[in-house]
Amino acid sequence: GAGDPGGLAMSITQLSEELSRSVEELARERDRFGTILETMSEAVIALDAHHRVHLINRAAQELLAPQHQVVEGVVEGQRVTSMIRIPALPDLLEEAREEGARPTAELLLPGPPQRRVMAQVSPRPSGGSLLVMHDVTALRKLETLRRDFVANVSHEHRTPVSVVMLN
Repeated sequence: GAGDPGGLAMSITQLSEELSRSVEELARERDRFGTILETMSEAVIALDAHHRVHLINRAAQELLAPQHQVVEGVVEGQRVTSMIRIPALPDLLEEAREEGARPTAELLLPGPPQRRVMAQVSPRPSGGSLLVMHDVTALRKLETLRRDFVANVSHEHRTPVSVVMLN
């Protein structure tokens, strides 16, 4: 019955077992999430509604470290705009507050070394946002090399053709 100590003990035991299973499942999910986040090549920074850093992954720390001496744990709670001094960043973050907006922009990180990143801000259901940055420095260098090569080849082809046409 309701006053049965044995039944109450069994209910408490069952609740305790369910709670233990839930805690174990949450720990597995946290570990899985942590593994994914730490092995990503993209820099990920989770921000609260006031643009303070809630979470930062290793790739973001490495991307920002040369300019800002960012080390694990130090940046949590700090405003991202004080860590990354790029004039376009506050506007990008504000644009993300608009309904359904996921603004993307290419930003130049202060150097040395100067790096170009493609940054996207996605709003989070909690009211904050997620800033994801991908280093495109090498890609932009390759594009410049290709453009210069094509311009040089085009120029070299034009010169002999103009000489032949004159003769």
